[in-house]
Amino acid sequence: MTEDASSAPLPVGSHLDPLAQSRGFMGGGQFPAGPSGAGIIPDDQWKVGSNSFAKAGVVFGVLAIPLGLMQVIGYFFALGFAGIAIVLGGIGLVRAQRLPANAGRYIAVLAVLLGVGVLVWKIIEGVGPAVVVPA
Repeated sequence: MTEDASSAPLPVGSHLDPLAQSRGFMGGGQFPAGPSGAGIIPDDQWKVGSNSFAKAGVVFGVLAIPLGLMQVIGYFFALGFAGIAIVLGGIGLVRAQRLPANAGRYIAVLAVLLGVGVLVWKIIEGVGPAVVVPA
């Protein structure tokens, strides 16, 4: 009894194997390795430069500037984004104390300064459009 080549089982990972094709694997050989298990253990330490709150605060502070240039509604956008920048920068300052070498402290200070600067700018400017007085 000779086995016919068409009835022989397909090797695992074969490009003709329907199971392999259903998983989207078209190469030959072994399937790629899955996610690692217990070998990755968090060290409960902050990584240097991972002060995401400070970075987000700078982004909100920078976005508040062009939003503040819009007429009327820009006033509210700028105040909101400046407030968020101040809050995120403050959280970033607190978190910078936990990071090695106070990483992200200057970014957090920049976020707070941008927020305060936009806040003062928009309060001084007011809500309405600028009044042009002919000289």
